[in-house]
Amino acid sequence: MSEYGNLGVVVRIAGGKGAVRQLRRTGKFPAVIYGAGKDNVAIAVDPREFGRASDPAKGFNTFFKLTVTRDGKDIGVETCIIADLQRDALRTDVVHIDFLRVDPEREVVRPVPVRVTGRAAGVVKGGRIRSPYRTVAVAAKPADIPFEIVVDVTPLDNGDAVRMRDVILPNARIVEPAEAPLAICEIAHVKVEEDPDAAAKPAAAAAAGAKPGAAAAKPAAAAAKPAAAKPAKK
Repeated sequence: MSEYGNLGVVVRIAGGKGAVRQLRRTGKFPAVIYGAGKDNVAIAVDPREFGRASDPAKGFNTFFKLTVTRDGKDIGVETCIIADLQRDALRTDVVHIDFLRVDPEREVVRPVPVRVTGRAAGVVKGGRIRSPYRTVAVAAKPADIPFEIVVDVTPLDNGDAVRMRDVILPNARIVEPAEAPLAICEIAHVKVEEDPDAAAKPAAAAAAGAKPGAAAAKPAAAAAKPAAAKPAKK
């Protein structure tokens, strides 16, 4: 039986930033267990033990059984999944985890990554593959959540698609619109290069055909003729 998911944790007294810094100096990081209508429990986690307990085939979706210890005594086991995990921006070390209590016999909905594999027949003909989803929502019991959804696009020709309804998962189901595409093989649109001289040619031709002086108003026509002076009546 796999040992993945089995993790021992220690109850800690929740405190301010000073208490958290002191905890991290001991080599551990803070975490919390919450949910299922029970009180939150602040805990301390050893990062090396957490790494060993994390299932490499499921990663973030590992189903954990946390053995909780207080004052050197085991006080119970909490069945949990990770609701949130924070890492140090520079070193990528885990700095905090929120563990959510779950019922092992009831489905939970989790985001599962999508990975596209293969070279589509349509791509060979000049098409391209578009994958609108990076993750999809999957419902399953905590222990049955898949690590990823692999979409093989090799058979796809231009205009073909792999849709949500086409994917069968063992002991799990996708909870997205059935007709939504996971991968589409599209005909690549060829960008037509414009000739920078093409727009200038009609204008040049029009200018060449115009008569000199036709566009300008004639000075003699534009100016009003002076009125003739009438002789004064005597």
